[in-house]
Amino acid sequence: MQTKNGIFIKNIYYMLAYAFEDFKKAEEDLVEVEKFDNALLLFAYILKNGISHQIKQGLLKDYVEVAEELPSFKGKLDIKQTIPLKMRNKNTLVCKYDEFSSNNLLNSILKSTLLMLVKSKKLQGSEGEKLARDLKKVLFYFGGVEEIDLKTVKWNSIVFNSVNARYRLMIAICKLAYEELLLSTDSGENRVNHLFNEKNLHTLYQNFIYKYFEKEWTKTRQDHGNKKLKMEQREIKWDISEEKIPLLPKMIGDIILEYRGHFLIIDAKFYKKETAENQGKESYHSSHFYQIFSYTINKDRVLKKRLSVSQDESLVEGMLLYAKTPDSIIDKEILNSQTICGLRISVEALDLNQDFLEGEKSLKNQLDKIASEFIDRVELKN
Repeated sequence: MQTKNGIFIKNIYYMLAYAFEDFKKAEEDLVEVEKFDNALLLFAYILKNGISHQIKQGLLKDYVEVAEELPSFKGKLDIKQTIPLKMRNKNTLVCKYDEFSSNNLLNSILKSTLLMLVKSKKLQGSEGEKLARDLKKVLFYFGGVEEIDLKTVKWNSIVFNSVNARYRLMIAICKLAYEELLLSTDSGENRVNHLFNEKNLHTLYQNFIYKYFEKEWTKTRQDHGNKKLKMEQREIKWDISEEKIPLLPKMIGDIILEYRGHFLIIDAKFYKKETAENQGKESYHSSHFYQIFSYTINKDRVLKKRLSVSQDESLVEGMLLYAKTPDSIIDKEILNSQTICGLRISVEALDLNQDFLEGEKSLKNQLDKIASEFIDRVELKN
């Protein structure tokens, strides 16, 4: 399920599962997810299981307005539609009223996506045919739900809350399936061509890393010497003398880890290449490097002033954490960390082409290594 130009298909599932806090489901599905080498098979499987689970609890219902011709008054009268009936001497009224119904936007998206998958020619082979049959069985429960043209869905305008939170991952998968963002290559392998768009992929990558550390490292880790981290507030204060400066932008770090009063600020970036050419010379993106340096030095100086700590002691580190791509040069560099103004600034790449759980270079081990090495560096100082 991998090519040199792509991401493990199942890792997209894990990223979505962490970002949308559906960890338990991802762990339960691990064995089944492993066997899929076609993106739409994976989407179909996730939706089949997710919707089947939702059906047991009941499909989401909302109050929707219904207009109906009735023999007696109900709700509110639609005068404009009732007058023509009276002119034809009909003893009925057109009334509008709210009905508690499963015929709502989210269920319509699910139904329309299921129909799209069932009709897809990419659900092939024994696994595909079985999934298609299973999806048809699931569709039986959507009898009262209208189809929707997925072209008209304003995905970014969908609002989730405590009532419909269980739909978040399923709707994200529907979007992926509809846009066919995981495409098959000529060799039959699969890669990520455009996941949402670059902006959304960047956001997914950030959220995944944040949620991973929040779930896996804010509790005591017996496999790492009973250590744990804290997630620090993400806003970083400027080191300024004035209380407030008009128009000064806020600094918001993607991930800020804290251990024994020391901090690691991680700025997660998903770009095709972590460097840019400037006057014939390759260098890290200047805006990225200036940003992480500004975050780090301001956080460090404000912290030292508050704690009355010597300026010679550094309390904050900064890290640019790129998603590894075929064009990455980080692996080829001899040194990816530097001490600048007494502060450790590093540039790392997270290889999404590795298995999530298995192997020394698994995605999980890569993230755990970042946390454990940060802890080790702090303990060396104390």
